[in-house]
Formats: sequence, C-alpha cells, structure tokens
Amino acid sequence: MNDLFPYRDLAAKLAAQTPEDELLLRAEDFPPELPDHLDFDGLVIDTGFRRQIEWIGGDSAPFTIRDRTFGFDGYAMPEGYRLFGLWLLHLLFSGRDWAGLNLTHERSLTKSFYASVERPGPSLSGLRIASHTRYSGYHHTPQQVSRHPFADPEISSPQRLDGPEDRPLFVFGWSETGQDRRWDIASADQLILAAPPPGLAAMAGLMIDMAHPTLGRDEINFEVPHMGIAGTRPFSVEARFWLPGSIAFPEANLAHVPIRRHRTD
Repeated sequence: MNDLFPYRDLAAKLAAQTPEDELLLRAEDFPPELPDHLDFDGLVIDTGFRRQIEWIGGDSAPFTIRDRTFGFDGYAMPEGYRLFGLWLLHLLFSGRDWAGLNLTHERSLTKSFYASVERPGPSLSGLRIASHTRYSGYHHTPQQVSRHPFADPEISSPQRLDGPEDRPLFVFGWSETGQDRRWDIASADQLILAAPPPGLAAMAGLMIDMAHPTLGRDEINFEVPHMGIAGTRPFSVEARFWLPGSIAFPEANLAHVPIRRHRTD
C-alpha cells in the first residue's frame, strides 16, 4: 500500500498471531527515520457523519431541543489497519512530535491524516524537560476488541487505557489559510489525531487487533463524552472505523465504500 511497504514484514507477523501469542515490536525493527508524510491508499475517510439528539421540553412545551455532533467514518481492509497501527508505533519510536499520511485513495474525502504526540509541558513546579522521551519497544498481545474500546470500564472490556486523560482527540483541519476560521466541514481536507504516548500506543494496538481474524470486529466507535458513551476526550469529533462486511461497509473492497458526502440528516 504505497509507501507503508517498510512495515509489510511486521504486518505479516501480526497477521499470524494467535490469541495466545506475544510479540515484541522493537524500535530497531522500524526504519531509522520517519518522513513528514507517507503516501497511503489503504485508508478512506468520509467526513459526512452527523449524530443528532433531540427531545421536547415537556409534555406541553412548544419547542424541541436539538443537539448535533460531527464525526467521520474510516474504512480499511485488515491489512490497512495493521499498517496504520504500525505507522503510529513508528511515530512513537521516532521521537517526532507529529507525522502525516497522504491519503491517496480516490474515495477518501480527507486527503491528509496527521498524528500528534501530546507531550508534557513545563509544570508549575518549575521542572523542565531536557529532551523528548524515546521509546524502545511495544509489547503486543492480541486482545478482544469491543465496539466502544476506550469507553468507561462498565461498557468497554478489556480496558486499554489507564484513564480518560489518555483518550484520543480527533479534530478536522484545513490546509487552506482562513478556512479553519469558517469551520466548514465540507471543505475540511485534514484529520488530526492527538493523544499522549500511552493513548497513541493503545490506538495502535487497537487498530492491529481490529484486523485480528477471531478477536477483531467489523465496527468500532469512539463517541464524544457529552453526546455519547465516550471514548474520546471532550471537544473531539466522533470517530467510527469499519471493516468489509459491516453494516456501513458491505462491499468487499475500498473501491465501493458508500461515501455520505456531507449528508446533513
């Protein structure tokens, strides 16, 4: 899948994992440098998802209260999710603060996907950090995937995060200067994932496990805390990811992904 070919051998090892297997992915297993951008045709992003909740103000109230949240749908084949997860791990091993994917598939409405590592800043104690933390490895043991993987414990099992502060933040972006001030979703051509290192590592493991033939599932959903089960941090947009055969991705390949194209209902 375009320039993510350096991860092919690692993806093959992950694809062969049984639920009992453990695999240590080491920093030296990855290329020494991670470019600013890599081409990737294995992920399609549709930014047309909306969730609307409404209720009336009482039995005799002459009004209805409505709320709406924005979101996106991500589509990939199993191999695409494995490569995507490995790219997130490469970012953590590289010591970089961010990296980008050029989403080259013609069906993708979003053309750029960025991942950003949220690192601790100066504290009130006056303590300063001399350098970024570099990570030497990631220990992957396949886990069952729940539909709401980063939600509260009573909803999501197994738990993959230490706490809500490690949940991801997904936001839309605009490469054209000035478009970000309009917040016109139809013109958003970037999608950004931001999380602290434990959250990015959990996201990488989740993407790898989603593709597992027995532990994975064909749909996962990161709802926002104020209008859903949760899974993201506040102010995030909602994120949903699908595999072929799911209700939103019934076809067998990315060429037939049913793009919503900014539907407003």
